[in-house]
Amino acid sequence: FDLISKFNTDYKYFDEDDERYEKPMYTALEILAKSGKPLELNIKLSFGNPEKKCLPSTIKWLTAWKKLGGKVIINSDAHFASRIGLDFDKAKEVLKQIGYTSTLILTPNGFMEVAI
Repeated sequence: FDLISKFNTDYKYFDEDDERYEKPMYTALEILAKSGKPLELNIKLSFGNPEKKCLPSTIKWLTAWKKLGGKVIINSDAHFASRIGLDFDKAKEVLKQIGYTSTLILTPNGFMEVAI
């Protein structure tokens, strides 16, 4: 969801609050929620703007995902070792503001829930 918003800063190409964009997003989230799989909060996309602020679309889809009971895993999408874990603190704060108290981590035994 954030890849589109990353390049649509300040809605320069289209209005992300338009029903024609939002309705398919919410429909996709509902279908994904039924799968029971977590969604990735990709730091590089979600905070990939020059101001390092969370994209409005991130808040929108995370809030909808939370209402659907969806779980989240944070991913730094690091292309360099020095960037692993970068901005995790920002991601955790956003998740807390939305109402999440935990996130998932991937272990050799599968996903494990951990407190934020």
